[in-house]
Amino acid sequence: MTVPRALGLDSTHCANTLTLADLEFRPTQRFRYEYNFIDGWQLEVRIERLCQVDAAKMYPRCIGGKRAAPPEDCGGAASFMRQLEKYSPVFLQSWLLDLYDLLTQEDKEIPEWEWEVEARQEELDELRYWMQVDRFRRRPINDRLKLYVAGDDTWRQLAEV
Repeated sequence: MTVPRALGLDSTHCANTLTLADLEFRPTQRFRYEYNFIDGWQLEVRIERLCQVDAAKMYPRCIGGKRAAPPEDCGGAASFMRQLEKYSPVFLQSWLLDLYDLLTQEDKEIPEWEWEVEARQEELDELRYWMQVDRFRRRPINDRLKLYVAGDDTWRQLAEV
């Protein structure tokens, strides 16, 4: 497979073996990485600094970031932003207050009550991502990278939580 776009249409570099070092970037230089051609995910990456390889450390590794990664197959950046707007802190607070009211109501003898709690549990599982969307966690990312480097395909199933 050749590297699409990045080095031009006539590039013969193999995408499976190409490294950032092959591209000879300089500090502060930026490049665009297209993650998903269908949904149009494009990430701008800035080279902060060039470091000597430390044999005691695992590479690649994440040294920082902002926010949780968008959910896979969420429809691209515009769709993600619409979902982010929908699941605003005000929406989440209102939803949690409704759940609190349900759980603390006096009349729990209603047969539908258990079903309602179960349904809310499923919603809560779905909303968990949006409740912590602004939280960035480096360790799970590096755990997944270790699996990836080791050739262990289970990295694909590990969602960032």
